[in-house]
Amino acid sequence: MKIQIGFERFVEGRRSIRLTPIQQTFRISPEAEALLGIVVMSLDAADKQPGDGEVDIPIQPEVAERIRAAIPIIGRSFPSDGNLFLRLIHNG
Repeated sequence: MKIQIGFERFVEGRRSIRLTPIQQTFRISPEAEALLGIVVMSLDAADKQPGDGEVDIPIQPEVAERIRAAIPIIGRSFPSDGNLFLRLIHNG
């Protein structure tokens, strides 16, 4: 299973920034993969972009500032009005 974590920003309904700094593949049991898939689908169904296959997590301004400070390479490009996302990809 591949896990992607990143952030994106939308302006007037169109994506203006999307970075995926974390992409990692893990070997996990089929049972664990199925359970994680159910959790992600459930959370995805109720988020900002339901049904797109990823969990969208709104970024609070104070969290954005902490992320900018912790990851200087991102700098000012990290949006305070965007969202983090989590996507699980089945490798089967």
